[in-house]
Amino acid sequence: MRPVDPVHHAIGAVGRLAHIDAAVDGRALLRGPLEERRAALYAAEIASALDHVHARGFVLRGLCPEAVSLDVLGHAKLSSFQLAAPVDGESRSRAVGVPEYRAPEMVRQLPYGVGVDRWALGVLVFEMLAGHAPFLGGSREELETLILKGVVDYEDMTATRRQRVSGDARDLVAALTRLEPAARPALRDLARERRVAVV
Repeated sequence: MRPVDPVHHAIGAVGRLAHIDAAVDGRALLRGPLEERRAALYAAEIASALDHVHARGFVLRGLCPEAVSLDVLGHAKLSSFQLAAPVDGESRSRAVGVPEYRAPEMVRQLPYGVGVDRWALGVLVFEMLAGHAPFLGGSREELETLILKGVVDYEDMTATRRQRVSGDARDLVAALTRLEPAARPALRDLARERRVAVV
């Protein structure tokens, strides 16, 4: 079983990715709470797909449940590339994407790269386990303050759900949502260490 089907074709101009089609059925990735084994499978497939995008010189910038679809066999596929941009040394600092998934450097409008996708994957893994994003604020300012603190809080989960989230899963979310982008593990390293697979 391959974690991600090969990309069938890409449509775009030189230096700009417009669309990738990998034959999905259009069902959005289910929001959690999911069983940890299913969340781990989706996380591994999404990490592999993101690693593929990054290896091609792009940053997705818009990872969220709506940007992932399930194929007819139930495997996760990236399905939205509207916010993808080349990582070509050009400073990217504009905040884009779903606010709850923005990395601290994006919130601060500092230059960023593939680390924003790693952060978003950590947020997505949490949401698949908890049923909601880890950073929820009543206002944009409150949300951004929580993101800039970077403390993932499991207290909003039900007690039963909280008990079912393993230490490995918590460690994975914590590693991907480190405040310093360079401290977030490379997605290829996660697969090699099998950290995603053992969650």
